[in-house]
Amino acid sequence: MDDPILLTVEIITVAALGLIYGSFATAITHREAKGESWYLMNPKKEGNWSQCPDCHHRLHAIDLIPVLSWLLQKGRCRYCSASISSRYPLTELICLVGALALYAVYGLTLQSVVLITLLPFSVALLWIDLDQMILPNRLVAILMALASIYTLLVYMGSGYYWPSIQSNVLGVVVYPAVFGGLAWTLTRVLKKEALGIGDIKFLAPAGLLAGIGALPAYLILSGLYGVLTALATQKIQKKMEFPFGPALILALFTVLLAKDFTYM
Repeated sequence: MDDPILLTVEIITVAALGLIYGSFATAITHREAKGESWYLMNPKKEGNWSQCPDCHHRLHAIDLIPVLSWLLQKGRCRYCSASISSRYPLTELICLVGALALYAVYGLTLQSVVLITLLPFSVALLWIDLDQMILPNRLVAILMALASIYTLLVYMGSGYYWPSIQSNVLGVVVYPAVFGGLAWTLTRVLKKEALGIGDIKFLAPAGLLAGIGALPAYLILSGLYGVLTALATQKIQKKMEFPFGPALILALFTVLLAKDFTYM
């Protein structure tokens, strides 16, 4: 882009969107994990406002500025001084970096906005799977809807040229089938479940977004991230069992960011 002013405006806009989505991701993670609604909420009900998990005091705008509020309050609640998990600013920073990275690769288009909108739901899935070893169907369904919108936009942008998205559409079936086959084989050999049903479901939107051309890279990256997740789980949580969802999520975004090297 030749216009530095327009470029600056775009970067600031994407950064702000990333931070807002990061704050949204923390709300999704917290409420979804507790079985509470994070959508269609009635603002007149006191319980629907953001609140401190310890003293349950309602949080105001000054308490909810992404990253900055946590820093200014030194990681503590302004009302009861209870410690606030560093996961909150970390989630916001992850979404910020993710949004800027996607913008750097795809520019600011309708397609890239859809990809950036994947971030809060994907990050929420990652945290929930690490905590509870589940990938909630509702969040996976939202990813599938967004992936479908993205694919439709790409299709329209190509002048409705079917081969331009054929690989992506086939990925909806091929990714779950390939990983399901590998999981079945490993389960038979290792005598324990190698992949959960939630992981298989997640692979449908992942395949739609990544396409068959990226499957080899996705397989390798998933395995690599899976090993790292296992090591981190054993080191930090002292557990032998570990979720595979985070590896699948990280592999998807790595593939999306490396599209020129993964034959997408």
